[in-house]
Amino acid sequence: MENVQKKKIRVARLSIISNTTLTLGKLWVGLAMGSAAVISEAIHSGLDLIAAIIAFLAVRQSGKPADEKHPYGHGKFENLASIIEALLIIAAAIGIFVQAVPRLLRGGGEIHSLGLGAAVMVISALVNIVISRILIKTGKETESPALSPMAGICGRMFIHPWVFCLVWGRFI
Repeated sequence: MENVQKKKIRVARLSIISNTTLTLGKLWVGLAMGSAAVISEAIHSGLDLIAAIIAFLAVRQSGKPADEKHPYGHGKFENLASIIEALLIIAAAIGIFVQAVPRLLRGGGEIHSLGLGAAVMVISALVNIVISRILIKTGKETESPALSPMAGICGRMFIHPWVFCLVWGRFI
C-alpha cells in the first residue's frame, strides 16, 4: 500500500513540475509575441498547475490512515480534488472564451515571432502527451480519482478538447 501511495505522490509531483515549466514558458513566449492565444494557453496551463497542486495535496492526504474525524479513511479527498479540477477546467474554458470573442469581433493585434509561438506549442503538446499518459496509467493502476483519466484527460489536453477526447481516448 505504501508503494502505491509513493507512486501517486511521485506522479503528482511530476505533473506540478511539468505544468510549472509549461506555464512559465507559454507566458514568456506569449508576452514576447503579443499573442492572446499563447497567453490563453499559459492561463490554461496555470489552471492545470493549480489542479496538479490540488491533486498532489489530495493524494498526499488520502494516504493517511483512518482517525477519529475520518473513521473510513481519507480517500474521499481525491474525489473532492477531481471535482475541483473539473470546475477549474470549466473556469478556464469560460475565461478563454471571454478573452477570445472580443478579439475575433474587432480583430487581433500584430503578432511577432510566430515561429517561437509554434515551437512552444509543439513542445507543450509533446510534454502533455507524455505526462497525460503517465497520469492516465498511474490513475488506472492505483484507482486514483485525482489522477484518473476522467479527472484529467480533457483538462491536460494539448489540442482542442473534442479532438483530444476523440483521438487520444481511443488509445487508453
